[in-house]
Amino acid sequence: MIFPPPSQPEFHFLVFDRESRSTADRCLAFHPRLHRRFLALDHPWGAFLGFPGYLLLEPKWSSTDGSHFNPAGRLFDRAPKDERLKCAVSTVACAAFLLATFAACDGPAQWATQYLAPYLCFSWWLFTVTYLQHHDHDTKTYKEGEWEYVLGGLETIDREFGYGVDEATHHITDCHVAHHMFSDMPHYNLEKATAGVRGVLEPRGLYKKRDTRDFATKIFGLHKDVGHCVEPDRPRATKEELVKALGRE
Repeated sequence: MIFPPPSQPEFHFLVFDRESRSTADRCLAFHPRLHRRFLALDHPWGAFLGFPGYLLLEPKWSSTDGSHFNPAGRLFDRAPKDERLKCAVSTVACAAFLLATFAACDGPAQWATQYLAPYLCFSWWLFTVTYLQHHDHDTKTYKEGEWEYVLGGLETIDREFGYGVDEATHHITDCHVAHHMFSDMPHYNLEKATAGVRGVLEPRGLYKKRDTRDFATKIFGLHKDVGHCVEPDRPRATKEELVKALGRE
């Protein structure tokens, strides 16, 4: 799974015009789900719900590739029949396991503590690693026609988490830039590859590595400052404006 810093055209519908009624108010009239998505992604719970949303959501307004659980969905439009069949079998198996977890618990409270809470922690971890690898205050975006594979890859960041995390994750945290330079490279020599990539990029000022031992709090601060998508020209909505636009005054 990769969360590259995207530039989503849909978000331009949600830029707030502070001199007149907001663009979001106009947007809400014809597509309220876009607005709710914007609210969810740019706020702290997006760090917990981003991964399940990425797997589950099918509609185009969600900006996903399509549901990973729907063999008839967009993700499998051009997939061979055997891939659709694998998806169907996998979906049934996942649904059966989910039902089994309910059956194994004495009630919703026990299920929430034994299954839901650990899953949300797992989702937060996946989001944290991938978000921090692809976002920072100085991350650049490129317009259509300007973007190139290497330019995009150079905006990724090697993050040193410390506390044994880098070793436990086989250095996917602090040796990530090399993956974007050579995406089909096996990871068992990732440290050696990173040393080579760094030797070429760093003298040219093109290599990014950040000490991120504060990752547990850094993710929320950076997500609040930058947002789910890197859009430097998109003003951020205030909480009051969002509540008003959602009709919850």
